[in-house]
Amino acid sequence: MNTNKIPFQLEIPKRSHTCSSKGETFVPGAEYYSIVLDGDAGLLQRRDFCTGCWENSAKKEWLPEARSNWKSVVPKKAEVPKKVEKNEEHVLELLKEALNAEGSEAQAEAFLLALYLARKKQIYLRQQLKDANGELISLYEVAATEEMLCVRRCALSALQMDSIQKRLMDQLNG
Repeated sequence: MNTNKIPFQLEIPKRSHTCSSKGETFVPGAEYYSIVLDGDAGLLQRRDFCTGCWENSAKKEWLPEARSNWKSVVPKKAEVPKKVEKNEEHVLELLKEALNAEGSEAQAEAFLLALYLARKKQIYLRQQLKDANGELISLYEVAATEEMLCVRRCALSALQMDSIQKRLMDQLNG
């Protein structure tokens, strides 16, 4: 079976609005910790904790079972969404399309688009982990929506870069 034909996608739930331990509401600017766990039927579960609950008990209780974890800050409403240029909105759409497409070219496009959007601070790298095949996966959070995206890292040759860049420029300009 050729794994390059299967689209790569992990569905990671958005951050909850309350702490998984005490149920306190997260306020803008507050730090929190997130973990991702294996759930039923192959779905992932996410739990979010305030710093107090994380340090007092959740870290010891949940971290050994966690598939991934990271620390973040609840965005302040005035900061997010920042004024996003139409071009960057279009790039985010192209990234989502590439993540749902089949083939190694689509994975390479998604990788380059994610790097661009991270540089523009439209998405934030939250965690890097390895999949069952030992390949590196980057978990990004969309700044405006807190949506999580999983992007497989790719090793690209100079020839592939030229080809992919030309294709992406055509998509952006057309």
